[in-house]
Amino acid sequence: MNLETIIIILVFLGAFVICLIIKCKKNQKELNCDAQNKELLNFDEIKRLNVQLVEIQKENLKLESKINNCNFQGSLKLNVDNEYIKGEVSQNIEDKEFEKEVVVGTNTDYETKYSKNIQSLKDEIEELEEDIKSLNSKVKIAKSENDVLSNQVYYLKKAKHNLEDENDELIKSNIQHVEQFKADQSSLTFINDILTAENVSTDDFENISKKTLVIVSHLKNEVRNCLLEIDRNIQHPSDEECDYWRNLELKDWIKNKKVIGIVGEFSSGKTSIINRILLQDDPEAVPLPVNSKETTAIPTYISKGIDFNCHFYSPSGELKKITKKTFESLTKSELDKINISSLIKYFVVSYNNPRLENISIVDTPGFGSNSNDVIKRTVDVVKDCDALFWVIDPNAGALNQSSLTVIKNHLDSIPLYLIINKCDNKSPADLDITQKEIEETIKKNEIKINGIIRFSNKYDVVGLMELISQVRGRKHLGIIKEVLNEVDKLIKENTSTLKKELNQQKIYSNEEDAIKYKLKRIEKDVQYSAGNIEQLVKFETSFWSKDYFRIEKNDHSEFELNLSSISELSSTITKESENHSVLIKKQAESNERISIIKSQLKKLQSAKTNFIKTVEIYNPNLLI
Repeated sequence: MNLETIIIILVFLGAFVICLIIKCKKNQKELNCDAQNKELLNFDEIKRLNVQLVEIQKENLKLESKINNCNFQGSLKLNVDNEYIKGEVSQNIEDKEFEKEVVVGTNTDYETKYSKNIQSLKDEIEELEEDIKSLNSKVKIAKSENDVLSNQVYYLKKAKHNLEDENDELIKSNIQHVEQFKADQSSLTFINDILTAENVSTDDFENISKKTLVIVSHLKNEVRNCLLEIDRNIQHPSDEECDYWRNLELKDWIKNKKVIGIVGEFSSGKTSIINRILLQDDPEAVPLPVNSKETTAIPTYISKGIDFNCHFYSPSGELKKITKKTFESLTKSELDKINISSLIKYFVVSYNNPRLENISIVDTPGFGSNSNDVIKRTVDVVKDCDALFWVIDPNAGALNQSSLTVIKNHLDSIPLYLIINKCDNKSPADLDITQKEIEETIKKNEIKINGIIRFSNKYDVVGLMELISQVRGRKHLGIIKEVLNEVDKLIKENTSTLKKELNQQKIYSNEEDAIKYKLKRIEKDVQYSAGNIEQLVKFETSFWSKDYFRIEKNDHSEFELNLSSISELSSTITKESENHSVLIKKQAESNERISIIKSQLKKLQSAKTNFIKTVEIYNPNLLI
């Protein structure tokens, strides 16, 4: 039974007692009136009043028992009620005493007994008052104890609340730690899958890698140096052409295929376009991961295969295979904090998709990025492409200056097309305005584009694939044959030049023989004229003067004639000597040219022989 019920019962009992007292008083007043009228009180009436007093006493005892069992609040209420009851009982006693005085002819024994009862009631009332005082004291003590307990309950509730808050925080922290643990576990699983991935045909790949590297080394060094030594302006294989040829030999997924690169700003929807191509006819195909961060964006080659397969190139140049599950995990945000580019150079993914027949698509990280690492990764793969499709998000506006700079600096040598993507988010009128702005920007910056198309993930891919089919693939360099043809051409040219020089040497030799012949004839003519002069000139000695030469007068004309002949022959000798000197110089120069040509021919023959041996070791069919 609760406190409120006890209080209600006590109030009800108190009211009941009060009603009895009031009724008794009323009855006594009626008796007094009868006594005054009759001057005699009936003994039976007094007895009846006594019985009522006894009942009052019993009810009072019941009240006292209830008071002892109630709590503090109920005790206070009973205290008030008992005070009221006590007053009523006292008044009742007074009334009885008054009635006793006016009663005439009352039995003395009965009066004595009645007085004892009244005194007993007074004594009980006094005892009840003492009990009430004691009860009040206990109530105060109980109240004090209750206050202490209330404070303790308050602090206990506060401590409980704090513990509950701490428990909630611990639960939240635990949940975060569990989630973090799962994220770390997912990241570690991915890293472990990459690090433990098996090499694909390791021996074959390494064999191709080593042998093609030797061929490229020959091309870049011995062959090219030989060609440049002969003619600085001659067509020779550049480093880019050599690397491109080797790249094709290593990447069979793009060899003899049209390579299309999807480029553009980060988050412009490049990967979504490729996924549209892959998923339109095969909704169950594995989609390419749409990356949330640049660090997880890895260049990806997509080509046709018998079934879905995923490989990746490691930074060390190893081709490895990973599972479908590992590839799909790239979509998890937990991998955003991993620098995947330090583990993977690029992905190679194959699908059994007829739209990829003779086509290889390259998904790039994002050319509009300010990250030098991302730009470098993109530049490295677009070199393989026959054409590039730059994806534009019309919601981000037309081409910005960053994109224009990238296009000018890195894409000027590759055919360029534009894709206005996410067209379902724009009205046709807005798209017309955007396309016009793009075309004006392209024209203003003198950038050549081969075509422009609008696209959305809700569009059919037929239009896009038709545009891709119109792309003209670059001529894949048959660099082996081209270099050998160039070497043979130079050998032939140098052989022809050598033959000409040798023929010229014969001419020079004949000219020298002619000059020698002329000089011998002149020598004879001089000797003849000198002999005639010697015969015509006589030496004379004189006693009186110096010795002298004498010519007879008749011989003087003949002497002059021979002397004139010798003078003319002397001029001829000088002229022929000069001609001979020039001829000797020409012969020396010709000999030097012949020596150079022979040396060049020797180097060409040696370079050709070594190059052919290197190619034959790798693949003899390349020489056919």
